[in-house]
Amino acid sequence: MSTRTHATPLLALLACIAAAGSPRDEALALAGERAGRIQDRFVRSWARYAIAEEMAHTDPARAADLADTLEAWTAKRDLLSAIMFAWGQRDPKAAADWGLKFQQRTEGRLDVKNTALRYAVVGMVEKDPKLADALIWKHLQEESWGNTPRTAPMEAARELARTDPKAALAMADKITNHEGCRVDALRGILREWAAKDPEAAKAALAARPEKEFQKHFARDLAEGWARKDPQAAAAFAKTIQDRYTKVIALGLVAHEMARTDPKGAADLCSAFAALNVGLRHEQFARLGKVVFETAAAFARRDLQAAAQWAASMPEGSGGCGGNALDGVAAGWAAADPKAALAYYEKAKGTGAAWPHLARELARTDAAAALKLAARTDSLVLKSNIICEAATVLAEREPSTSLGPGPEAAARIVDKWEGVVDYYTYRTGAASCVASAWAKRSPKAAAAWAAKLEPTRDRLAALRAVAAAWARTAPADARAWADGLKDDQEAAHALVGLAQGLR
Repeated sequence: MSTRTHATPLLALLACIAAAGSPRDEALALAGERAGRIQDRFVRSWARYAIAEEMAHTDPARAADLADTLEAWTAKRDLLSAIMFAWGQRDPKAAADWGLKFQQRTEGRLDVKNTALRYAVVGMVEKDPKLADALIWKHLQEESWGNTPRTAPMEAARELARTDPKAALAMADKITNHEGCRVDALRGILREWAAKDPEAAKAALAARPEKEFQKHFARDLAEGWARKDPQAAAAFAKTIQDRYTKVIALGLVAHEMARTDPKGAADLCSAFAALNVGLRHEQFARLGKVVFETAAAFARRDLQAAAQWAASMPEGSGGCGGNALDGVAAGWAAADPKAALAYYEKAKGTGAAWPHLARELARTDAAAALKLAARTDSLVLKSNIICEAATVLAEREPSTSLGPGPEAAARIVDKWEGVVDYYTYRTGAASCVASAWAKRSPKAAAAWAAKLEPTRDRLAALRAVAAAWARTAPADARAWADGLKDDQEAAHALVGLAQGLR
């Protein structure tokens, strides 16, 4: 690895942060000092990641410098992607200057080298398209290895299409070394352009020679058009001849239509579900989600009609009948969770409604909500159900007739055994419980968080306690966070303190 000629040394960076003088800056500087004492390379990198992520909200330059000190190249790449994109949106020239310095250094991991500049360009393209275009072709396109020469203009063109589709099209046409990336750019431009002016989009793009672009043209046009006029887009989608393309187009239009016309969206779902039975393709999950969301919106608008519609949906491969029943139960739950539960027990849904039912039941009957976890063999659903119940319970005031709040929710997290924590549901619940509890009794919440198993759950809870405590008693919160003996825990708590002071 070559010498980092541009990066501020870590100790100097921390001193610079502290010199800024605000309590938030001081908290982040303290967090950096404690993180630097951590011996384990992975744990140290994780703590610095959290610090830089929080710092990025107000000082992207220092956040980028700190991200550049991460030992793990994947962590550096992922964090710089987020920082530089946001920085490019805020201050294109400053982000470009930093990215150019980073881009000039070779780290041995080629996909890291251009990360900073690439995401800065995509972030800035709407605010300063001329600068973005110049950077792409002068500093990114000149590299002959990796994916950056192709992906940077593709991503930038799709982003620019939101405000200037003609300029985006000109940018996409410069992609001459990889037709697949040019097609992806064109597809994004078509969707964004059709959302503003479908006729202009058709006129500009319908005669494109790329076969793969034409293969997806109708569905992409329908998807973008639906954002402007879902009824007109639905009429167009119904004229599509290819069965597979028609199914996907109807689904995409239904997704948009459900926001304003759930009954109309339900009719489209019925149409594509009937066509979809027996088809085998990668869009099954996406179509099922469309049906679920449509059914939930429909049930909130007209429960009886929604239930009748769900019962009429075809079952079997691709029919989405179970998804419709799930959505009706989820939509009904907010109004009458017990009645919705009784309905769902008789239905043959996929189980996706259990977490929604648990959330609403927990508002009045936490025990009933938790019992739902035993009704599924899916470890993902079990974790989701428990998380929903604990999160709702944590927000309840202990003085109400509904019973204890954060303390009871904390016991749920403590007893969370035998369930794999897929998608960090338990970590999320621990954070919510700690935050809710700290609003009322920060010392008690801090004591509970410190006793959790030494995993991400504990660190998330400590951050949440510090953030909530900082909003009411920042001096006390700082003394507690900086007083933690474990350097990793102190670093994360101090990050939470900075978050609360933001």
